[in-house]
Amino acid sequence: MELVGYIGRLMMNSNPWSDTAFRIQIVCLILGPSLMSGSIDLVLKHVVLTFGSEFSRIPAKWYTWVFIGADITSIVVQAIGGALASSGDATTIDIGNNMMLAGIILQVVQLVAFGIVTLEYGVRSYRHRSELASLRTKSAESLRKFKFFAWSCTVAYFAILIRCCYR
Repeated sequence: MELVGYIGRLMMNSNPWSDTAFRIQIVCLILGPSLMSGSIDLVLKHVVLTFGSEFSRIPAKWYTWVFIGADITSIVVQAIGGALASSGDATTIDIGNNMMLAGIILQVVQLVAFGIVTLEYGVRSYRHRSELASLRTKSAESLRKFKFFAWSCTVAYFAILIRCCYR
């Protein structure tokens, strides 16, 4: 999705007033990482449900509400800021830019909090791995596919975090 966003930016290089190119780059470069982040939030919820919610300080259903709620809030704040910044009025441009920055900061804070919660859950469940009672858990833990998926989610998480910090 990010690649498509950068293609939209390249299209704007030849015509900076192209509405289609602008929409492509905005949707793919702002919404894409937020949607990917939301999917990673859902993965953690299901990992907690599979490996045992007793190792989590937060109930599994709250992961969705807290982290995806923060993602949606940051998107809305960035969208409102973008709308204000594009209005053309000198005062609203500054307010819009500050709102977009606040939305990005909220997204970074959400990602860092998610990373801390995930790391803590991973450490706690790893320390108690012999106590994992679920048959599904024991088979999932030994599968190479699950480990590859977990590492892929970790790489995606850090890519999104670095991208948000860079913005």
